[in-house]
Amino acid sequence: MHLIHRFKKIGQQKNTEKTPLEGLTIDPSDWFQVFSACLGKMMAVQTACSEQVVKGQDWNLDFAEGFIYFGDQKYPVQFIGSESASSNT
Repeated sequence: MHLIHRFKKIGQQKNTEKTPLEGLTIDPSDWFQVFSACLGKMMAVQTACSEQVVKGQDWNLDFAEGFIYFGDQKYPVQFIGSESASSNT
């Protein structure tokens, strides 16, 4: 999801498109609040992928080629980051 900050020129009609944060009571200039508001959606996507694609299969990530493999299935991937409970990093 990306955030779009829209500016209105003087005399221009009000934009009626909904933004991703419309209706939320958060400060969009506070990164932590924006991240927290989006975390639920990210977790839902991860859970759906686990249930619908991974299905308990072995997996492998090829950083050099930019693909993740679940069993015999191959998907392009962009790596954002990782988390380790064992090393607390």
